Amino acid sequence: MKQKCFAWYRQPHRLKFKILISYLIPSVTLLCLLSVATYFASARLMEKRLLQSASDTIKQTENSLQSFINKYDALTLSYSFSGSVQNLLGQDLTDYNINRQKLDKLNFESTLFSCIPTRIENSNTVCDIRIYFNDTFPYFNNHTRYYNYRDAQDEEWFRKIMEGYKKDRTSFYLITPAENQASSYGRDSFSLARVIVDTSYYLNPLAVIVLDIPRSYLDSSVSNTNMDGVVNFVTAADDNMIACSDTGLLPLYEESLAFASSPDYRTAEWNKVTIQNVRYLMKTDPMKSYSITLTTLIPYQNVVKDITVLRNIMLVIGVTLVAACFFFANTTADNITGRLSHVNSKMREVRTGKLTPLPQARPKYAWDEIDELMDTYNYMIGEMEILIETQYENGKEIKNAELRVLQAQINPHFLYNTLDMIHWFAEENMVTEIDTAVNSLATFYRISLSNGKEQIRLKDELAQVEAYIRLQNLRFENTIQYNCQIEQRFMNQPIIKMILQPLVENAIQHGLFEKDKLGGTISIRSWHEEPQLLCLIIADDGVGMSPEQLALLNKNLQIPDEGHGYGIQNVNSRLQLYYGADFHLYFESRPGKGTEVFVRVPLSSGF
Repeated sequence: MKQKCFAWYRQPHRLKFKILISYLIPSVTLLCLLSVATYFASARLMEKRLLQSASDTIKQTENSLQSFINKYDALTLSYSFSGSVQNLLGQDLTDYNINRQKLDKLNFESTLFSCIPTRIENSNTVCDIRIYFNDTFPYFNNHTRYYNYRDAQDEEWFRKIMEGYKKDRTSFYLITPAENQASSYGRDSFSLARVIVDTSYYLNPLAVIVLDIPRSYLDSSVSNTNMDGVVNFVTAADDNMIACSDTGLLPLYEESLAFASSPDYRTAEWNKVTIQNVRYLMKTDPMKSYSITLTTLIPYQNVVKDITVLRNIMLVIGVTLVAACFFFANTTADNITGRLSHVNSKMREVRTGKLTPLPQARPKYAWDEIDELMDTYNYMIGEMEILIETQYENGKEIKNAELRVLQAQINPHFLYNTLDMIHWFAEENMVTEIDTAVNSLATFYRISLSNGKEQIRLKDELAQVEAYIRLQNLRFENTIQYNCQIEQRFMNQPIIKMILQPLVENAIQHGLFEKDKLGGTISIRSWHEEPQLLCLIIADDGVGMSPEQLALLNKNLQIPDEGHGYGIQNVNSRLQLYYGADFHLYFESRPGKGTEVFVRVPLSSGF
């Protein structure tokens, strides 16, 4: 797997993509690991604190309930052992008349209500008091508060109390609401029962006092929790319910008994259970002093609710940080690859001959390796421009030197032919022809020299052509017709010298003089091709060229002349040296119709 990842990374991806991956993979991986570790650590801490808070609340509820029972346990015990109660219930009943009964009843009730308050402290709840006397006791049998044993001897709760007392002398009992409802008493209340024993003879229970506490009071006392959805159940040893924080959830209580009664769940720890397809955390706290158990159920969703919020916050923070990592990685990659792409594009332009330096926007003290590369590129471009300019100037000098050498070779030959012609005219006493020849020859050489200048006016170049044609007509008996159609406005246009005359000479030698009938017409015309471009067209009506010859000629003009012959190649090379590669000769020709050569030169400002 590792090798595949490296192989994929080494594939020809874009540099920006590789930089992004190099930044993002470690950053996102580390960020994810930190986020996951932080989330689980925080989740465990939150769950622990939440359950600890719930445990503290449960402990507080348990202590409050136990304190309540302890209080009435102590009050009823104190009342049962008071001297007045013992004397009243254990007295000799011989000659026990009605007056004594009334007096004893007043004393009994005075002691009862002074020892056991019926209003529960810090509440408006009032508890009822029932007292069951031994059947031998002759009074207080009004069936509102005072009863005899025979009134309850068939009740389950009464038999349980009496059997328990006879068995282990237990004198304090809890009566569940279910037991009360099943009895003739028939009230939905939780009761505390105390056996009043004869201190002189413990085998003889004198009476049973029962405190009936409304179940609503106990339900509300176990409902005070600081968490939503928490359910508290208080059950007796026989799993009969004593109190419930929400009576609407009694079916939940019944199903939870299967777990609460299991030894595996009767621990001080929180256990996960599923009841009615809902997950809960359950904890059971037995109160061994009174054989009752407090069972608490917390919906697991409530526990993880805050953890879910934390998870969502962590996700938002994680996504934000990933987006920030991507933004900074992308910005860094763009900063690197953008400048490299700029350098690369400029290097591609160098292949096409375009030398453009790169702008350096940042101060030198802030340069990095890419800035140094750009500076090196600019230095290289500068050196190349200097080298090209030097080579260009050297080429011009070489071509000019070649031209001067060729002119030096040609002019003596041309001068010899012309002087020979003038000598012949002198022998024939042709004074007019001699005058024309001498003036034309002088004009030709004066313009050729031009005081060493490289450029002359177009009208001077045309004057040299006219002088050359006049000399040729003197030699060949006016067989050459010359027609000049140059607009007057172009006559002062600068042009490099010795451009038109070689082309006219070529047209005469290879066009007109190769016809069956010697002679023909040479014409020169102008054409304003573009706003700053002048086209000169030298045409002849000579023999022309075949398409193959024409194509070969135009092709050869693009190939540098390897020899040193003076002619079309030389003119073409000089045009390109002076004006650029786009300024070259172009030929058009038809066999038997003649040839046209196009010369393009840039117009100077003002045209």
